[in-house]
Amino acid sequence: MRLIHVTDGSKSQWLLTNVMNRRHLSNSQAAELYSLRWKVEVGFRSLKQTMSRRKMFSTSAGNAKAELDWAMIGFWLLALLAVDEASTKNKDRVSIATALRKVRCWMRHEIGRPPAGGLLGQLKKALVDDHERLCLKASHNWPHKKRQKPPGKPKLRMPTELELIIIIELLDANVAA
Repeated sequence: MRLIHVTDGSKSQWLLTNVMNRRHLSNSQAAELYSLRWKVEVGFRSLKQTMSRRKMFSTSAGNAKAELDWAMIGFWLLALLAVDEASTKNKDRVSIATALRKVRCWMRHEIGRPPAGGLLGQLKKALVDDHERLCLKASHNWPHKKRQKPPGKPKLRMPTELELIIIIELLDANVAA
């Protein structure tokens, strides 16, 4: 295994990979893959939290799969509309929550006068703020919120004999499968 130390400003991260050859996976490539993976996690969070799709409401597996498919199509469509409009302002980060609010506002407007600028004009406002903060964002002091310190540099050790036996058995099982 190969341990990779990546720093992003003041943040320090440790990544573990089984790609030993640095020509096949450099430290900067590993950091980029980790960053892309994190964007996927943020997308899942947006689907679960913002789009309220933490749980499917269907009672059968087939219907739940179709419900998830349509939820993903709606999420992608919303994201594509917002990104397309943000790109006209040379921005690359959009807020799915703001885009959803703008679309809902547009859909709920009374017959007659729609919100100013039309739907696409409203979606241009669905951007993540990119200004430099002078201090940390305020957070709620929730009594049950976990305040764990991030893990530091991992402590490496050699595997015990029992662990080596288990590793060999797992590798043999994977080869047989």
